[in-house]
Amino acid sequence: MRAWIPVAVYAALIIGASSIPSDRMPLPSALWSYDKLLHAVEYFILGALVARAFAIGPPRLSPALAFALAVVAGAGFGGLDELYQSTTAGRFATPWDALADAVGASIGAMTVILWRMRKVTHGSRS
Repeated sequence: MRAWIPVAVYAALIIGASSIPSDRMPLPSALWSYDKLLHAVEYFILGALVARAFAIGPPRLSPALAFALAVVAGAGFGGLDELYQSTTAGRFATPWDALADAVGASIGAMTVILWRMRKVTHGSRS
């Protein structure tokens, strides 16, 4: 179960950030021109954490299943987060943000799964 603690903490951080009204956002306005990139990076981390948790367990899943479930979980959480964010003052949801979330989660999950597969084929099992 320890593998899921980072996932829960990070998901809580995402929800916390989505709860901040737009006029209180701590990021400089210049960074918002990179909004989709920020979404992708945010969900890259979530996808990586979820894939890692599924890969090391419990449950310990095959690389393909760990990847698929991490993508579904990351994209689903991103969609729900977009809906939640739309209830926060000055914030709104867009399908493009949800797509950036899903792409980021997919790349993060794939990175972890490929890294773990490489480690296994090169003799390390940690």
